[in-house]
Amino acid sequence: MRKNSPNYLSSIAVLKKIEHFKGMKDSELDEILENCTIMTLPKKYVIQQALLEENIFLIIKGRAKLLKIDLKSGKECILTLLKIGDLFDIVTLLDVKDRDISVEAIDDLELLKMPIKIAHDLLDSHPEFNKSFLPYIGTRIRQLEDFATNLALYNTKKRLMKLILENCDYKNSVDNIYSVKSINDLSHEILAQMLGSVRRVINSDLQKLKKDNIITLVRGNLSIKDLNKLKNEIKKL
Repeated sequence: MRKNSPNYLSSIAVLKKIEHFKGMKDSELDEILENCTIMTLPKKYVIQQALLEENIFLIIKGRAKLLKIDLKSGKECILTLLKIGDLFDIVTLLDVKDRDISVEAIDDLELLKMPIKIAHDLLDSHPEFNKSFLPYIGTRIRQLEDFATNLALYNTKKRLMKLILENCDYKNSVDNIYSVKSINDLSHEILAQMLGSVRRVINSDLQKLKKDNIITLVRGNLSIKDLNKLKNEIKKL
């Protein structure tokens, strides 16, 4: 992407807000963008495996789901919810082997795409970037650990409540009602895929939480009505 590109200014503005790019010089951000092309993808678009094996992607607008699909049953399991600032596929970047995964757009997406080989060269030549990038990788690995732990140890209701609490937007509340960033408008089907469950069970658990005045559900939009009660319910289960 060249500096005279219409997408340059908006792209560099997003990079400067992302934690793992903070501290980098403008010249270094320029170098990154010079090696990127921008992609816009519509909602529900599935990125092909061949493209994932050859490139690394950074989300600058929208959300996507990193998932595995059982070809026999058609069931999907969301490994990670990807948001603005997230990179995929991290594992392919670190270990160039074939992976049976897919990435599907939840919203209309804007991505920065960079060939994996160039990404490797940039990581090698910019050790200061690694200081921020390695903790980000650690966070992503911890998310996968939490996913496996929750699936093995907790029932669906507790997994759902933990997911809601993890996405609580503590900085933004109105009359002590907290928004649930990133997942507040997701369908019950997507929530089920994230939690290793089915839509019917998730819908039932959400209705119970609503009846107990722990959450609100207004036109499919999820908020936390009683934060302390939510935390106490998680401890009980």
